Amino acid sequence: MYERYASFNRYGDLSKFITDPDLLQVTGDECIYISNANDYDIAVDLETCYASFDEVKPFITFLATQIYELDNAAQRFHRKKRVKNSQLEVVFEYKENKFFLRTYGAIDNIPDNWEDEQLIMGYGG
Repeated sequence: MYERYASFNRYGDLSKFITDPDLLQVTGDECIYISNANDYDIAVDLETCYASFDEVKPFITFLATQIYELDNAAQRFHRKKRVKNSQLEVVFEYKENKFFLRTYGAIDNIPDNWEDEQLIMGYGG
């Protein structure tokens, strides 16, 4: 199997995520935790979200069910770029019913096809 499809499987236990929209809560710093601190301690930042909390609840719970795959994509990027710090902000864009990695730490504007071998070797250092 190709390395690009390798799974890291850090967040495979869906039961540790909040997938019921009625259980989501906004914190004082405009974040919504989609897992408990004792489990994975993952939050969604709403700072630049222009929709109301009630409007984004269904998408946030959908996002919680996709964290496994999103993390695997971020880990593949981390491995290809040989990034030293693993505690980085990661930003995805959702379009065309798919998530696209856009920011990984200081690396911005990541193209849709970053996993293409020729592209990644010349992108971002």
